[in-house]
Amino acid sequence: MVSAVSMFGRIIIMVIKDMVQQLLENIDHLVVIQELV
Repeated sequence: MVSAVSMFGRIIIMVIKDMVQQLLENIDHLVVIQELV
C-alpha cells in the first residue's frame, strides 16, 4: 500500500511539474508577443 501510494504521488508530482513548465513557457511566449506589439 505504501509503495503504491508513494508511486502515485510521484506521478502526480511529475504531472504537476510538466503543467507548471508548460504554463511558464506559455507565459514567456505571451510576454514576447506583448513586447513585439
